[in-house]
Amino acid sequence: MNKSTDWLPRTRDARLAMARSWLLELQTQAARWNIPASFVQDLTAKANAADDLLVQDKSAERTKTISAQCKEAFDTLVASMRDLKRHYYLSPSLSSADFISLGLKPQDHTSTAQEAPTC
Repeated sequence: MNKSTDWLPRTRDARLAMARSWLLELQTQAARWNIPASFVQDLTAKANAADDLLVQDKSAERTKTISAQCKEAFDTLVASMRDLKRHYYLSPSLSSADFISLGLKPQDHTSTAQEAPTC
């Protein structure tokens, strides 16, 4: 049973879809969230490169070189997505509605009451 708590989807298609949804949201929210336009442009370029290589990787012309380039493109895209979340989404923290619009779970600030342990 997988108990992964990572917020990032596991498949490349799902990761690319999340990046695309973030880019759509950033078209209107980047200025409000203080995200530099250069960062958004960089993420767009990385998503486009990953998308192009994923199409090639799924095609009949797939080679080991294309697969390696695709892996590298997705590693770069994921690193940028993690950086974006860490530096712009969490500090200062966005609202719960903003997290939901990005496909992320809102932060839970409510402590769960626990009973005292019994022996």
